[in-house]
Amino acid sequence: MKILKTTKGVNVYQILTGRSNSYLISTPENNILVDTGVSSSYRKLLSAINSLKLNNNRIDYLILTHTHYDHCQSAAIIKQDQQCKIIFSENDYIFVKQGFTPLPEGTNFISKIISALFP
Repeated sequence: MKILKTTKGVNVYQILTGRSNSYLISTPENNILVDTGVSSSYRKLLSAINSLKLNNNRIDYLILTHTHYDHCQSAAIIKQDQQCKIIFSENDYIFVKQGFTPLPEGTNFISKIISALFP
C-alpha cells in the first residue's frame, strides 16, 4: 500500500489499485475515503482500511469522483456501515437517484465501438 505523509499530519493511503484507484485521507480530525471500486473489491477495501488503525476507527466522508460503477459500487454499504456523508458532483445527482450511470460514448474509434456494444 502506498502512503504519502504530509507535513501537516495528513496521511494519504492508496487502498485499491488496478481497474480504479481508491484512497483514504486520514487527518487528525477525519477519515475521508475517495472512491470505493467495484463491489467485488469491497472485502479487500475493508481489510486494508481496518489494517490502518485509524484515529477514530471510522470513515467520516466518502467522496465519489464520479458515479461510474468501477468507482462507486460499494458506496451504499459503506454509507450503511460507517454512517458517513457522501460527497459527489451535482451533475451526478440524477444518476445516483436512478441508480445507473451510463458509460461515456468513447473518444476514439475503439472506445466508441466498446461503448456501443456495452451500453
